[in-house]
Amino acid sequence: MLTNDDQLTKGSDVGSSDAKAQKRKTCEEEMSSMIGDLLDQNVELTTQLEALKRQISKKNELELAELHEYNAKLTKLENENDQLIKEIEDLERINKQRGEENQSTYDEIAAQNLEMSEEIERKKIDSSKKENDEQIDKLKQHIETVKRMNEQTR
Repeated sequence: MLTNDDQLTKGSDVGSSDAKAQKRKTCEEEMSSMIGDLLDQNVELTTQLEALKRQISKKNELELAELHEYNAKLTKLENENDQLIKEIEDLERINKQRGEENQSTYDEIAAQNLEMSEEIERKKIDSSKKENDEQIDKLKQHIETVKRMNEQTR
């Protein structure tokens, strides 16, 4: 048989069990509600994450397209630069060749000029000698003429 104290303790245990069960049920409902809220947040964050991934992907595609376009421009400029370098090298080679040809022509002209100068000097000398010879001949004739005249007058 149970004493009053035992009955009180047993009764409080029954009441305590009901309170614990109620408390557990309340906790489970709160946990279930929190889990539901977390699942809702997870769905929302997943949706936002997917939207961000799409934005980043689109931005990356645009940047990649811009980089391809920029690369194409750089390649074109590089090709034009290579062409200009080739043209400059060709012009430098032609310029060097013409310089050598011009020097050769200059040397030929200088040699011809020297020959002509020497020829002119020879002609001047020959011309002067011829003129001198002619004058000497004239003077000789004049002297002969004067001698004859002197002999006649004597």
